[in-house]
Order: sequence, then structure tokens, then C-alpha cells
Amino acid sequence: MNRMKIVFLLCIFLLVTVAAMAQDDYLVHTVKKGETLSAIAKHFHTTTGDIMRLNGMTTKSILKIGEKVKIPPAATAKSATETASTSVPEPTAVVNTPAATTKKETGTSQPILHAVGEKETLYGIGKKYNVSVSQITSWNKLKTTNIHKGQHLIVGYMTVGTAEAVPVNNTAADTKVTPQVINAPAVITPQTSAAVPVKKTETPVVQNSVTNEEGVFASFYQKIGKELSGAAATFKTASGWLDKKYYVLMNNVTEGTVVKVASNNKTVYAKVLGPLPDIKEDSGLLVRISNAAAASLGISDSKFPVTVHY
Repeated sequence: MNRMKIVFLLCIFLLVTVAAMAQDDYLVHTVKKGETLSAIAKHFHTTTGDIMRLNGMTTKSILKIGEKVKIPPAATAKSATETASTSVPEPTAVVNTPAATTKKETGTSQPILHAVGEKETLYGIGKKYNVSVSQITSWNKLKTTNIHKGQHLIVGYMTVGTAEAVPVNNTAADTKVTPQVINAPAVITPQTSAAVPVKKTETPVVQNSVTNEEGVFASFYQKIGKELSGAAATFKTASGWLDKKYYVLMNNVTEGTVVKVASNNKTVYAKVLGPLPDIKEDSGLLVRISNAAAASLGISDSKFPVTVHY
């Protein structure tokens, strides 16, 4: 009888041990100042969606400094090699991470953008971000459910708190970029039997008047004489911090148009992704610009005046 009791207790102990091991099948990461959800996912070779599902997050969730975040095993997520296979980086959503504070946070909403991949559907995208198809069509003013690869869709909004400003942490900030040096071809003077004077032809040097901080789309800018001034706000995207690809959301301007945005005595050139979302937070706004573009203009305010040329 005692032997049966011992066997029974051993079975219970083994079951409890296995259950504990199954529950601990994840890592725990403490959120640091300036970290974003996408940066954490990239560091641990997982995806933003997997972290959100494991921690019960939604598009309205806000990371706090010092918060404990569960990280799923890397084997269940996409590998870093697959993620980096795209040759041209598209704007991706970045989860806002305001600093922890005891004050009541009041702020504005910023749209989260998703770049449509091959064979993706609104239903699949909605399931990934835990939103409905009707919400996506409403936010993006879609008349049909037909979407195409490379299209940028608003899939949610993140509340940006104003209790404490948190600097944006670029996911690739620690990557050293070695500038490419292009050696000019040497000028070879042909030798002749007679001493014939060779006339030296100087190649004019073309000075690029557009600085790197103004963005790579500057060379595609074509001014047609339109100019609008008004209030602007920002939206979050990982693009622009290193590649200098700046983007805007603006009504009544064709998608793909490159516009010139001037504010704070500085200028950037940005590509139009689409119209402003039809929400209360965007009432009275002329344009929303990417947070990297706002940083290049030296702007940190939630709303600011701009002049747009196109």
C-alpha cells in the first residue's frame, strides 16, 4: 500500500514538473528606455505578432519602461534571414514606448502602417493585428476589399503619451555603415612620337544642392506650383532613420507623389502614401509626416505648422 502511495506521489511530481517547464517555455525581457516592440522582436529573432499574442497585447497596448515582456522561442518565428530578404525596406509599424510615469497620460493617436505582402488578404491582415476587415476598410477609405502587394494600409492606432517624451530608438542604430568610395578613373594621355600639346579638358563638378538629411526622394521632386500651409502631426514608421526615405499622409494628393515639406527653417522631401485617416484626431490637419522626417526637421512637438509644395 505504501509502495502505491509513493508511485502515485512520484507521478504527481512529474506532472507538476512538466507543466512548469511548459509554462516557462519563453524568455522574459525587461523593456528599456527607447526600445520598440519591433526592435525587441528583431533582437530575439522573432516577430512583433508572436510577442503580442504571447503577452495578450492589442494594437492599443503601450509598452512601459521596466515592463516584463515574454519572448517566444525563436524557432516559432520567422528567421532573421527571411526577414532581411527584401531588398527595399518598406515602412513598418513601430509600437510606441512612452516612459513609465505616475501622471495621467494624455496624448494623440498615431496610425500603424502595414505593407501588403504577396497574396495577403484583408482578412489575413486583420487576423494578424486583431482587427476586423470593416475597420481596415474604414480607416483606409477602401471601396473594395481588393488590395495589392506593396500597398500601405492603416491597421490600428497607438496612443502617444505626453507625460514624458521618449527618444525614438532606431532598430538599426548600432549598425556601422561604411561609406562606399568610388574611385574616379585615371586620365591617360596617349603618347605620340611628336610633341603635340594636349589640351586639358576639365569635367565640371555637379554640386548636389540637396543635403542627405532632406531625403532620397529629393531627386524625384517635380514642382507644379501648388503650395499649402497648415497644421501637421506625425506617424510612426521604421523607415527613414538610415535610408532617409520619408513618407506623408495627405488628402487630395495622388499616392506616390513626392512633396517638399518645410518647417522650422528646414526642408525634407517625402512620398505620399495615401490620404489622412478619417478620424477625430486628424481633424484640422493638413498632413501627417513620418517621425523620421519630423526628426530631420528638428521638430518634437505633437502638432506643428508646415508648408507643403508639390
